[in-house]
Amino acid sequence: MSEEFKTLLKEKFEKYFKEEAKPEFIEASAAHYALLTEYNEKFNLTRIIDVESSVLLHYIDSVFVAGACPQRILKDGVNVCDVGTGGGFPAFPLFFYMIYQAGVKNAKMTLIESSNKKAGFLDTVITAAGLSKSMRTVALRIEEAGADRKYRERFDVVTARALAALPTLLEYVSPLVRVGGACLLMKGEDVEAEKKSSERALIELNMKLSGDFVYEIETMQYKRRVLIAEKKNVLAKKYPRNPGMAKKTPIS
Repeated sequence: MSEEFKTLLKEKFEKYFKEEAKPEFIEASAAHYALLTEYNEKFNLTRIIDVESSVLLHYIDSVFVAGACPQRILKDGVNVCDVGTGGGFPAFPLFFYMIYQAGVKNAKMTLIESSNKKAGFLDTVITAAGLSKSMRTVALRIEEAGADRKYRERFDVVTARALAALPTLLEYVSPLVRVGGACLLMKGEDVEAEKKSSERALIELNMKLSGDFVYEIETMQYKRRVLIAEKKNVLAKKYPRNPGMAKKTPIS
């Protein structure tokens, strides 16, 4: 399975990104995939586990995030936060791409995952990859992390994949991103209604939608997209609200 994964990832990477995949990127991704399949049954990390679907819908999909805003994320010394990391997407493929494929130096990434079991799995991957100095896991709810001075308004870029409807998601990510930074939010094709319902939240949270990066992946019935939300000013101290409030009563 490992060789099949490596061969297919190399093939698909070169198809979509028009450059030769570096061995370090392929090997790191394969090591993560091996651990993902090993721990999945125990920790319920993902519903997608077969090789081809994983390559396309997890690894290739995650690397596309870099293309949404390369001037921000492919920058030496960038400090990134991935929220609701789960099995490691987009965090691991994206970070492997940044440091091994694009050659970003001194990058840091924090993974926020509220499940202790999943956070433990993420730590296992980080240790196995030898990246303990540049990646770390925080086992907190997103709202708790956003209220903590160690993480509040500390990150240049915040990423999230399929985590919540946009008004809720903005309240999750806005406390973490620094003023002048950006959030890269992975979404499905139909987001116009979510954009409309987020107008008040954007104002209230000092955020601005500044980009909409659209791409396609074979086998998917709909286009994928990354919304870019920039932080314009310091966030009011009342945000984030207590855990669960952003989902129960989103700003609208």
